[in-house]
This record gives sequence, structure tokens and C-alpha cells, in this order.
Amino acid sequence: MTSARSPAAASAPLAIRRVMDSVGRVLSDPAGAERVLSDPPDRPTIITDVGGTKRDIVNAARALRPAFSFVGGHPLGGGERGGFAFARPDLFAGRPWIFTPDGDSTGDAVERLSTLVTGLEAKPSIMSADEHDRVMVHRGPHTSTRQL
Repeated sequence: MTSARSPAAASAPLAIRRVMDSVGRVLSDPAGAERVLSDPPDRPTIITDVGGTKRDIVNAARALRPAFSFVGGHPLGGGERGGFAFARPDLFAGRPWIFTPDGDSTGDAVERLSTLVTGLEAKPSIMSADEHDRVMVHRGPHTSTRQL
């Protein structure tokens, strides 16, 4: 089964490469997050994650040196089964991607990350880590994606 690609999707690989040049790390698992947050890269870097809860990782990221911008991220896409075998080009198309910035210094980072996820046809949105976790716990991810 093939899907028609929008103009945004057709240019996504180039846009994603450009943004990834300025976004240094995307953390996909708690162990990886702990390693990066305890031993960050040598150059100024934007760091984000794709985990399901935000409060703890945002609090841990506050210890990073000022050269690093951490913005929690949570893509609300996917299916019942995960992994590369179940990936598809439209995985994030039209789906919310929540960012949970902490503090005033993350504005540029949020803008760059929003460009990245827009290239994947996701719809970036912003909320606090506490609000994110409250919505996910009380309403569950499937209910909240409809409401976002």
C-alpha cells in the first residue's frame, strides 16, 4: 500500500537533515537519557526526548550546563505494535507532538524542534511537563490526542 506524499513530506528529508545538524540528541529510552544528561556532548546542543512522561526528565535536565537546551518531547503517533518492522512513512502525519520546554532559554530550541517534527507532518504543541503528565495519566494518550 502506498500513500500520496504531500509537498511538505517530499521536502522532509532535507529539512530534517538541516534541523538535525542543529539538534544534537534525540533520546529514545530512559537509560540513554540518563547517560546523556550525566555526560552531555562537548559542544552546545539541543537535546530532546520521545518518552511518555516528562516531569522527571525535565527536572533532571535542569542540571545541564547553560550551553545545552533540553526540551521534553512526546510524539503521539504510532500503532498498537512498535519497532522498525511496523514503521510507516505517515506514522506522525497529522498527529500531535508535544514539547515541554522549561524556562525562557528554550525558545530557539522549540522553534528548531518544531521545524523538525513539522517535516514529519506532525503538529507541534507546547505545554508544561506537569500539564503533560496530568493529561496523559488522567485521560490516556488515545483520548488526549483527539483533544489536542
